[in-house]
Amino acid sequence: MEPETPTPQVPPVPTPTPPEVPPVPEQPFVPTPPAPNSAEDPGKVMAIVGIVLAFVFALAGLIVSIIANKKSKAAGFHNSLASVGIILNVVFLVLQLLVGTIFVVAIIASVQQNAAQQQQQ
Repeated sequence: MEPETPTPQVPPVPTPTPPEVPPVPEQPFVPTPPAPNSAEDPGKVMAIVGIVLAFVFALAGLIVSIIANKKSKAAGFHNSLASVGIILNVVFLVLQLLVGTIFVVAIIASVQQNAAQQQQQ
């Protein structure tokens, strides 16, 4: 039998350990308050809604535009959109009333004409 040759032993390589990090003390959570947005006009969105309503239902648009104008003035803003909405809604309201009046007069005239024709027959 052959003599056993000793195998050289390799010393184990030490694994590096990460340096110890000191514990961070717990900080209480303090939420930051929202920043005040003083540049935003509170009646701006309502003014836009008022202008859109001018083309659909002028009376409601007029009311919404007046409310938007008052909200803006109370906050210290000059709301041009609300002023435009008030003007547009007044114009469209007058036009709607004028067209409605003409329509009613035309219907009454048509009914009277039909009644007169039936009496002649």
